[in-house]
Amino acid sequence: MDKILFQEQREDYRNESGVLIEGIVPDWLHSGVFFRNGPGLFQVGKTNLNHFFDGYAKIQWFHFSTDSKINYSSKFLDTDAYTKAIRHKAPFYSEFGTLIRPRNPFLWVLSRFHPYIQGFSDNSNIAAVDFNDFIYVVSEGLTMFRMDLTSELVSPQTIKKVNLKSTKECKNFIVTCAHWQVDRSYQSAEEIRKGSGLEESSKMYGFAINKSIGFRSLFQKTDQTLFYLDKLERPTILAKIPMKGHRFINYNHSFSVTPSFVIFIRQPIAFDVLRMMRTTFFGRSRNFADCLVMERNTFATIIIISKTSGKILARVSTEEPLFTLHHINAYEDSENKNVILDCVCFTSLSFMNVFFRENLKTYSSSQTILPARVKRFTVSMNKDCDKTYGVNISSADVEFPCINEFFYGKKYNYMWCVCQPSDEATRAKVQSYAIGRINVTKTDSNLEYWYEDGSWPSEPCFVPRNLSPNVEFDKNLAETDGVVMATILCNTGFSYLLILDGETMTSLAKVTWPNVTPGLLIGIHSLFVFPREERSEQNPRHVAKNDMTVSAKLSKYETTAF
Repeated sequence: MDKILFQEQREDYRNESGVLIEGIVPDWLHSGVFFRNGPGLFQVGKTNLNHFFDGYAKIQWFHFSTDSKINYSSKFLDTDAYTKAIRHKAPFYSEFGTLIRPRNPFLWVLSRFHPYIQGFSDNSNIAAVDFNDFIYVVSEGLTMFRMDLTSELVSPQTIKKVNLKSTKECKNFIVTCAHWQVDRSYQSAEEIRKGSGLEESSKMYGFAINKSIGFRSLFQKTDQTLFYLDKLERPTILAKIPMKGHRFINYNHSFSVTPSFVIFIRQPIAFDVLRMMRTTFFGRSRNFADCLVMERNTFATIIIISKTSGKILARVSTEEPLFTLHHINAYEDSENKNVILDCVCFTSLSFMNVFFRENLKTYSSSQTILPARVKRFTVSMNKDCDKTYGVNISSADVEFPCINEFFYGKKYNYMWCVCQPSDEATRAKVQSYAIGRINVTKTDSNLEYWYEDGSWPSEPCFVPRNLSPNVEFDKNLAETDGVVMATILCNTGFSYLLILDGETMTSLAKVTWPNVTPGLLIGIHSLFVFPREERSEQNPRHVAKNDMTVSAKLSKYETTAF
């Protein structure tokens, strides 16, 4: 398993032609781009990065050309973490699972008294967001990379580095949520297809930790800050949620947005500031992953925030010690005055340790890497209610959920995910992970899946047919009418792009790239977009030639180009 996750691709590739090995690629995907982000390099010089989340960011994109070919490209992001590691032939910044001391002896001594002497890594290897006709590549740091959304998509001339720390509003932020949310919940499917994110009122929401660093952090209260960026990347703070105590920095990876609310979970997992200092000063822990702890006898708290006023409207306990990395979806049940929230929930931090290189070497297919379940929480907006209980939607172990993007913030029926069925008979047959589809309106016999022995899928990405400019919009299409895409890495070293029918979960096409060695990367998160030149003049994403372009306006705010 370590060879699958820690596969490296040391070269960059440009427009490598794919070879169709099975089926037919749907023609309505033509001109689209499947974009993936994730780690692509785990060894620099003689130093290995220890954890899967530590690898240096490499973006991959698959361009579906109009001549029925799929061209593959990949590129390392020129982050400070990557460029300095290559220059020094050794990692320069500490990552989640790898603690790095400064190479300069003086700085090595000094770093024991100031753990932040080198700054934080800008290794943006987690997610990507489609907003304002750009793709933003993000992680949990305060640096994001903005890419012009064209058919060429990624070139040195179109990638800009944006540093939130350069703004007054964000100067005290130390970490952000990895998953930003573009507010599309108020739009119809037709409006989303035309292009969300270009209206003057468009916002991209984020959460950040607002806290000083160093010894002061032990005595200063911390808050989770909800803010948003407008079209010109200007931040506005909407709300602040105080954390408990002084010693712990609560960790959050994602949140949800509905037409009226932002839904946030204050979780019982946190970075122990005192342990982080002991790690840096005295080497008491191997890395910062060891400083992530789960607070005992502490339940998660779901917090509902008004998008207009920033006020906290509801705060309810889950009555169980759980945490989530990925929200699936949330929507408003106005008839019963409830908010419905679906999440993938864990009860233990043990899965984090599985992704260390040494632990993966001893992994067997009978083990569960991601022991998480889909839970549904119903939050009453009645002020007298302060508790909610999660209901298991599926008994399968799942992660990396996705849904039809037309249903974000709205009532929905289906989700797709990477899964490991829970019943012993099925698990004996599925010796690797599968791509599953779960009907969230049922709690029994609601899982359908695709798998092949010895094949390990990446996060799936559902592409609805109605998203394509190549077909006429049909408001009557089913929620499952579309395709599911994922990269597949096999135990044999073979890799390919898989396209599934979203309804039947059967294979439509498989495409591989023989010239890409050693193969595709499994990555972490993905999205599918159609470039701007494929959109009509009536499309809100279209920028009129006689107007000042968004790109020109943004040039006032960007910090670094490369």
